[in-house]
Amino acid sequence: MSGTVQDDLGEPVDTFRVSATPADEGIFTDGGLSRVFRDPDGAFELEGLEDGDYEVLLRARGYASSR
Repeated sequence: MSGTVQDDLGEPVDTFRVSATPADEGIFTDGGLSRVFRDPDGAFELEGLEDGDYEVLLRARGYASSR
């Protein structure tokens, strides 16, 4: 999974965590991946996910969480 993280004004967020949990396992699972990214353009690539549906959560200091 890849993409960019922007704030509500469209400006890139340079430090953030992306977490992806398999949708069928719920929030109390050890499955899934989570990684911190630091990129001046807000770009990320979360590698290692198998095909399927995921709950994705983005977190950055000073911003509300997003699903």
